[in-house]
Amino acid sequence: MDEEYENNLFLQCDKCRMMVHARCYGELEPVGGVLWLCNLCRPGAPEPAPPCCLCPVIGGAMKPTTDGRWAHLACAIWIPETCLSDVKRMEPIDGLSRINKVFPFSLFMFPHYYGLLPLFPFSLVFP
Repeated sequence: MDEEYENNLFLQCDKCRMMVHARCYGELEPVGGVLWLCNLCRPGAPEPAPPCCLCPVIGGAMKPTTDGRWAHLACAIWIPETCLSDVKRMEPIDGLSRINKVFPFSLFMFPHYYGLLPLFPFSLVFP
């Protein structure tokens, strides 16, 4: 399912049915009429889908990190210590080593696509 929304194509993964804006997810090439798969559904992606290394939620708009893990784009954008190495491709997520391991975030809660998630003890999120 592809829809135009404010000049930003809305894409739906043909496997998991997750929906994203093309530019927000880093899709630079038009996919007109071609099956589209999100990063976690593409060949070579880890199975089963890994949890976000920044929160305990599995699934959603995830991207690889520079250290071989996966994280939600929303989590990476809301956490000040993280950044995107390539902002056009919206990946990989970098800066995980800069997160303070004693008190990981300056916020008590952060917005997430499923609502507000309370912060979990760092040891539960980062192995």
